[in-house]
Amino acid sequence: MSQPLKVLMMGGRRCGKTSALASLFEQAKNGPINNYFTVADRTILETKGIERQESLSNKTLELTNMLETNKDNSNVFLVDQAPTMNSWLYKLHLQIPGKKREMDIEFRDSAGEFFEASGQHARETEEYVRDCDVFVIVIDTPYLMGPYDEATKEICRESIGLGVNRVKDIQDFLTHITDNDGKDAKMVIFVPLKCEKWAKEPGGLNRVTQRVKEVYATHIKNLSAYSKMNITIMPMLTAGNINFVEFHDAYIYHSIEGPKRCCRIDADKIRTEFGEIEPLMPGETVTEDSKAVIAGTSLMRPYCWYQITPGDNSYAPRNCDQLPLHIIRFMLAKLIDAQTNEYKGFFGSILKFLRSVFGTMDIDELRDIIGDMQSKGIIKDKGEGIEIIKRF
Repeated sequence: MSQPLKVLMMGGRRCGKTSALASLFEQAKNGPINNYFTVADRTILETKGIERQESLSNKTLELTNMLETNKDNSNVFLVDQAPTMNSWLYKLHLQIPGKKREMDIEFRDSAGEFFEASGQHARETEEYVRDCDVFVIVIDTPYLMGPYDEATKEICRESIGLGVNRVKDIQDFLTHITDNDGKDAKMVIFVPLKCEKWAKEPGGLNRVTQRVKEVYATHIKNLSAYSKMNITIMPMLTAGNINFVEFHDAYIYHSIEGPKRCCRIDADKIRTEFGEIEPLMPGETVTEDSKAVIAGTSLMRPYCWYQITPGDNSYAPRNCDQLPLHIIRFMLAKLIDAQTNEYKGFFGSILKFLRSVFGTMDIDELRDIIGDMQSKGIIKDKGEGIEIIKRF
């Protein structure tokens, strides 16, 4: 009986995990992958409490609408209108065209509060870490680079950047990885998102990667101590033309139309989350946004403001399709390793599990496909900030 390949998405609140999955699906479905695999979204949408899981197609539509709505103006606006409060599963189905060779990859996409080490969801998250083979650490790039850049380091201090990306908490959760005394290979991928601004600068994505290695140095050192561990840094552009511009303190504008996120322009004017400049009318007030407090701290995260690339509002995700390709290649290497060591007892159980994860895929055929994609550069191991730190 087959089961999905489980991937845990880790990261802070509003860092872009769901948008990344949506762009991953779109790029895999419409890019060069589709010459090798037919990709379908097999997610069963759920409802928890008052919140309904957002579909990947709706998330893609949110990105394309943002690009379309702001294409003819110079508006500076906010993104991430509706952060999730729950933990959801998204299932991607891969099939070799014309054949009954298929498998599923299941991504667990949790709200940032699930990665608060002392929070109410900590035990649930720890159990999932123990049960997983692949971990994707999603990084909100403006908050990664903010304390590093002269123009922003005062409003986005190092403590704020670390808090937004839950750097210390994620380090704690990663200690729960179970590798069965070095026999069970694991994979961790650091994925900077919202890095379009840096992608448009010469060497910009390489600077992002270098910053990841500095901020997550302890994580990388600890993970490298595992004998069978893959560690990769992989910047992804989920939209391509929605660029970070600036930070501002976080406020709520209580207008006659209802509350809106905003920043202050001066004592009498604000900019709303949609980019409009509004004068304050009698009876209207502006207050600090209590939801901007980083969970578990007293720190206030400043808002990140974005702008469409002048003259180019195309939806152009980049390197989002690399994530499933690297994951499949890793799991295939893990399977081959288990086959080689099958006679050593423990590897027999790993082998049974891996054969189940690959569903009805023919392993020799899959190895040929991955090899062909690698030789043609469809699987990228370097360039555009991509760096493999360790292979097992």
